[in-house]
Amino acid sequence: QITTDALLPTALKSMLALRADWASKQASLPPGSSDWTDAGRRSTAYKVAANSFYGVVGSPYSRYFDREIAEAVTQAGAYLIRKTMEYAKTKSLNPVYGDTDSIFITGGIDQAGFKEFVKDCNENLYPQVIRDTKAPTNLIHLAYEKEFERIVFTSAKRYAGAYRHYKGKPAEANAEPEIKGLEYKRGDASKIARQFQKQVIDLLCKSKIEEPATYTALVLAMRDWVLLSPLTLEQVRITKSLAKPLSEYATKEKLDGT
Repeated sequence: QITTDALLPTALKSMLALRADWASKQASLPPGSSDWTDAGRRSTAYKVAANSFYGVVGSPYSRYFDREIAEAVTQAGAYLIRKTMEYAKTKSLNPVYGDTDSIFITGGIDQAGFKEFVKDCNENLYPQVIRDTKAPTNLIHLAYEKEFERIVFTSAKRYAGAYRHYKGKPAEANAEPEIKGLEYKRGDASKIARQFQKQVIDLLCKSKIEEPATYTALVLAMRDWVLLSPLTLEQVRITKSLAKPLSEYATKEKLDGT
């Protein structure tokens, strides 16, 4: 079979199709269940593999390096997010955050109303954007992925949120919150810090406790434990991997000789 499609777009479409299959399977399962988590991991694996194509064209060490394509990917994503946020405001919705390929929106509409907004974007907004930019094909599709009962941001790319539903499936009562960028999910933080942060996240997202006195007491108890109790190396150790040979980490002399 002869095709006129280029190698990288063909491979990328295959990866995205596999990701869509696992994402669809995850959407059919109860959020927070073990099968739901497994399907999500597989979907994420194909997402990461697909995203690596951007790295291939964006790395000067790659045989497929093309700076214009790499820049076009990021600029197109930012452009579409801005357009979607502007469109949401015309529908009396409130965009509160956008990052890479997603936006977070609040507003006084129910699940059905938000589905209608997503449908409106796919049927009207994006086709018009494609016509305005004179792109040959439209591969843009917005999905209504999840709703949070509550979400707490500490900064960009760092938040914890309790699901209300994931792709239309109500979250289980004991479902784990979604955690992005926080120390609890990172390997370069101490065990004691991760454990403490998980306690706070569970109080906020599972128990729904907002009383400041609860957290004050928790912080004071943790402070006393750290200062007054014997701690093990495992609790305070911070592990980091080395990205280059040890010799390259040598302290270098400054211009002033120090």
